[in-house]
Amino acid sequence: MKITFARGVGLMGIVVLMLVAAAPNIPISYELPLGHQVLTNPNATALTMPVGTRHVKISVRSGGVMYEDDGTSPTSTNGFYIPANTLMVEYNDPQIISAMKFTCSTDNGGACTVYAKFDGNR
Repeated sequence: MKITFARGVGLMGIVVLMLVAAAPNIPISYELPLGHQVLTNPNATALTMPVGTRHVKISVRSGGVMYEDDGTSPTSTNGFYIPANTLMVEYNDPQIISAMKFTCSTDNGGACTVYAKFDGNR
């Protein structure tokens, strides 16, 4: 890093210059809402991701849900279980998000509702 002193910059200006030069590639990202999807009584149903999705939040509103994140189809008794009234946050891999499939579990008479919110990076 090369620092050139300019007349009238002062010590504070040099410190700011050094801080900016020391960390030039710090990524700044925040969520860009891309939409949502509601699955009512899914049967091995995949999410439909909007283009640019980098992140999904999953909320199970009623009934329990079984899901798989490797592209295989869950059944009402086989897969990862998410109970009703649960928020599962931070799926950040678009390949995994696109492979997720949901099926209602046997609790609540096999009825359930899944809410998915999709975000990208700005």
